Amino acid sequence: MAMKDMATQTISRPLDAGIEREKYFEFIDGQYVERVIGTETHSELQLRRTNQLRPLAKARGAKALQEWTIARGEEWLIPDVLVTFPNRAETDSRGYLISPPFLCVEIISLGQSLAELFRKCYRYNEWGVPHCWIIDSQVRACFEYHGGKDFTLADADGLLTAGDIRLSVTDIFAEE
Repeated sequence: MAMKDMATQTISRPLDAGIEREKYFEFIDGQYVERVIGTETHSELQLRRTNQLRPLAKARGAKALQEWTIARGEEWLIPDVLVTFPNRAETDSRGYLISPPFLCVEIISLGQSLAELFRKCYRYNEWGVPHCWIIDSQVRACFEYHGGKDFTLADADGLLTAGDIRLSVTDIFAEE
C-alpha cells in the first residue's frame, strides 16, 4: 500500500490504525458512543473551568482534573472536568477512576445537545457522583444536578454549588 493510501486510511479509520478506542468513544449499555471532541474554544473553556476549580478543590484536599475516564464495570464515561479526593481515588488496571468523583463538569460542545448531557449526568449520579454541572457558554447558562429528577438553572448572578464548593456564574463567564 502506498504511503498516501496509508495516511488516508489512518485518518478515515483511526480505530483500525491501532489508536485507542477510549480516546474517541465512551462505552455505555454495551454500545460505543462517539465523543464530541471539542474545538479550540471548548479546550480553552475546559482549561479555564479546571483552573477556576483548582484552588477551591485544593482548599478541601481535593483535585480538579480534566478528562479522567470514570469506569463502572465495563462501561466508561469521560467528563470534561472532575473534582475528586486523592485519598479516595481508586483506579483500575487501565488507570480509569473507579471510585466516584465528587463533581463532574460537562461543557457543551458544538453538535452536542443539552439532553445528551442531562442523560450523562443522570448516569454519573447512578454511579455515585453526588454533583454535576453543565456549562453552555454559547447561551451563558449553567445547570447543576444533585440527584433526583430535576436540573436547576443557575441565576446569571448566582452560584453553582457542589457541597461547600461554590463558583459564581459571573466568574465562569468573566473571561469569555
